[in-house]
Amino acid sequence: MRVTTAEFIKNYGSMADKALLEPVTITKNGRDRLVVVSVEEYGRLARRDRRVIRPEALTEAEIALIAQAEVPAEHAHLDAELADWRPSPGRRRGPVLSFGFPTFGSGRLTPGAKKA
Repeated sequence: MRVTTAEFIKNYGSMADKALLEPVTITKNGRDRLVVVSVEEYGRLARRDRRVIRPEALTEAEIALIAQAEVPAEHAHLDAELADWRPSPGRRRGPVLSFGFPTFGSGRLTPGAKKA
């Protein structure tokens, strides 16, 4: 459901109840501005966030598991999308961990990895 800011303010009670059942998009000047969702939906979305860690925080056991990991066959076609990928010049921001060429700030490599 989409409503203007004025409609949302005027009908706050019913709009808040509606947001328990479905997302309510609030617009301003014809553009989407906010989305109101139930706390359950917000919790579900928050749980889906990716966990990001710095490579230095990985244990040796985790590094070994990553080095042994294989892409499931049904996702092998995704490799073609990265065939011509190159990092943008001057955009590198610290240590990078990639499954093919893991490197760390200390220069340490995972077992069996090749230096990029």
